[in-house]
Amino acid sequence: MYRYISNQDKILKNISNDIVSEKKMSMIKGVSGTGKSFLLSCIESKNKNTTIIYRLEGDYYLRSRDFYPFLKFINSMYLNDKTIVQKKIIEDGVKNTTKELGSWLPLGNDFLSSCITELSTINKKKREFYNYIFDKEELDILFPLEYFCSKEKKIIFLIDDLQYWDKKSLRLLYTLIQQQNNEYAFLKNSQFIGTINIAYPNYEEELNGLINLAGKQVYELDISKKDNYKVILKQLGLAITLDDDLVEALFSITGGNLQLSSDIVLLLNDKTEVENTIRKIIADKNLGHLLIERLSKISEKGVMVNETLKYASLFGSSFYYHDLENVLEKNESYIRNLIETAQSFCLVNGASNGASFIHELIREAYRNETKVNKVKYYTGYANCLKMLYPGNYKERAESLKDAGEYEKAYLVYILEFFKQLRINNSCSQDLRKELELPYYLSDFVLSMEKAYNLFFSERYDDCLFELESIEDIVPSILLAEKYYLMSITLSKWLDTASRERAVKCIEPFLVMSVINDEIEVWERIVSAYIIACVHNNDCDKAREYESKLQTSIGKRINFDIEASYKLNILRRKASSLYSPQQAFIGTSKSKSFFAPKEKESLPLNPIEYYMSLNNYLATSLMSGKYNLVTNEAAELISLPQKIKYLKFPRFEMPLNNAILIFYLNHKITVDEAKERFQQIIDTYNVEDSTGVIIKVNLAIFYGLSGEFVESLKILETLYNKIKFIENLEFYYKYLVEVNLRVLQYLEENKECIELLENIQKECAAKDEHYLEAHVKCIMDSIKQDEKISPISWYHADMVNSKMKHDDCWKYYGHIYLFGELEFWSES
Repeated sequence: MYRYISNQDKILKNISNDIVSEKKMSMIKGVSGTGKSFLLSCIESKNKNTTIIYRLEGDYYLRSRDFYPFLKFINSMYLNDKTIVQKKIIEDGVKNTTKELGSWLPLGNDFLSSCITELSTINKKKREFYNYIFDKEELDILFPLEYFCSKEKKIIFLIDDLQYWDKKSLRLLYTLIQQQNNEYAFLKNSQFIGTINIAYPNYEEELNGLINLAGKQVYELDISKKDNYKVILKQLGLAITLDDDLVEALFSITGGNLQLSSDIVLLLNDKTEVENTIRKIIADKNLGHLLIERLSKISEKGVMVNETLKYASLFGSSFYYHDLENVLEKNESYIRNLIETAQSFCLVNGASNGASFIHELIREAYRNETKVNKVKYYTGYANCLKMLYPGNYKERAESLKDAGEYEKAYLVYILEFFKQLRINNSCSQDLRKELELPYYLSDFVLSMEKAYNLFFSERYDDCLFELESIEDIVPSILLAEKYYLMSITLSKWLDTASRERAVKCIEPFLVMSVINDEIEVWERIVSAYIIACVHNNDCDKAREYESKLQTSIGKRINFDIEASYKLNILRRKASSLYSPQQAFIGTSKSKSFFAPKEKESLPLNPIEYYMSLNNYLATSLMSGKYNLVTNEAAELISLPQKIKYLKFPRFEMPLNNAILIFYLNHKITVDEAKERFQQIIDTYNVEDSTGVIIKVNLAIFYGLSGEFVESLKILETLYNKIKFIENLEFYYKYLVEVNLRVLQYLEENKECIELLENIQKECAAKDEHYLEAHVKCIMDSIKQDEKISPISWYHADMVNSKMKHDDCWKYYGHIYLFGELEFWSES
């Protein structure tokens, strides 16, 4: 590393003062090679023992990739974060991980009531203000960013090469710094130190905004001057004496760039024929090529090192060993050995899971070498992205375009277009410009965009009509997108024909080769297929494909945070396929993955944590482990108050589960539970299937309080509503009808006994073991007819000798049966 040259020392002292005085933003300006990145490294070395240091870097070649500096940082944090690794290997699904919450979370009726009331009238201005500042894409960056950074200790962010940052990243960075004093800001204790090359005018408005935030803390590095260049070379370690004309010649090609000059010094110190070496440098004006040539001459291994670094240059200024394993088809130990050789030649700095080029100039030299055979290198890079980061369509499309593979690039651009539609229900203008397609593809894209808009507007009939109007004349990978949307649309209906069609329409695309081996598309297709199979009561087929989906995701779990998200969303939905005990373990893993690192910090993803925690509570009810989760129930319904800037979906569902858990753990009374369920119905729109469950539970609490007439009224209304729905999921039908027949029996209606017997037969036919055991015990109790009074009988626990050691019977072993609620959506 070179010594302080020019005014570097002075600037370093100024920034040290800025850190002490807690200036929120400092900026180092200068042309290439004046030592900007070097100063950041000095700052890091000086402060790393007392302060958390995080580094985010721009990349000239990846500046078109949205949020690249943030995504690279988040992924590196994910790979190195031990708590995430521990979460991935949690096996103890019944462990109560939040017992300490009891000391700060209130429990009981007043708490529940305030949650329902406050959240129905939550300060919408605050939420709207935050959502005005950050859009959906930005929030998806902020969630993991806050997860990793939300600590009491001060953080210094070193933000390098801002001139290479994409526009979205610059805007997000500006907002984060500008909003540090906002009550919601999580980076209040943070300082930002940036570098910018003033010779690059990209995104001038955004960069000037950041410079203005720094104010007086903007420091410009001096340019190396010709008169002082001989001294600079000596300071850089030149061990030989050069004539003035040679010094002047070197200055003419380096422009005083310190890194380039440092590399030349290494070359000159290594050569006996100095003048010939300098002449070659001057003639080629390509130091990078000279370095590569030097390495190739040492051995065959040197050639392979160069080949490795050529591919590495496409991944960025830093890269991971697993990236190179894939593209070179070599094992990790072989790759590590090559990188060690490269490090010995001062080309890269190695780390535990990857390496980085010592300077952008070295990386640029190798990237320039790939242009000799663009098809080979850019196609290889694109294929690697396809295997390791299958959802990174935009970067892959650009690589294919660079390789001249225009037809393939167009298809991948279209996949990116649909991805943006799914995330934001919109698409950037920049991407639309890339979609200069043949008319039949253009028509297809426009029709799909219209269909997605109809889907998100919940106009499912119109969406299906639009999809059915699209001709099947496009490549199969695009047809897969059409039928994926058709399947999840058809799954919204309850009739048999629609649900069978939801399965059949995507079956042809379950074969990977049919969809060009597009892993991300295939995983979505399989996920939709699993849901469709469950709706058609084909759980064996659903489990078969869930296993295949887990295997596919598992291949990327160690390095791709998106794969971990997918796996834990899949775990969240475990109760659709497995026993309550197994589902409890699956939802426990999902909950633990998304959970906050510390009590007061933000979850990895608040919405996913909310959904997984809800399903964890639901499976704790069904598995009879609800006595372990009282604190988690309080944590769940406190989340919207704790994170007020987010709108949490379907809050009536967590409230339903929390009320049941509080009641079963004797935190609230029957009358208090009844009041809270009535409050939910009065506050929220619960006219859908969710409302059926909530109203059944309300009816049960009326029954438990002895108000059988009111209970019957609710259940009879529900029964008359659902009995005409074809192919209604059996669970809903069971909850309504069994609870209704029990109340009718209490009102001396003997016809209900025969109806209960019919339900018992239907349970046996559908292989519903717990429901069959539940209704059988009701029948046995009725036949014994030993009830002292209706209210006593209704409250009594049922005995089942086969189930007495099964925790699930704690939930199913009552005359009545509550209903829990779970989230089944993808995200």
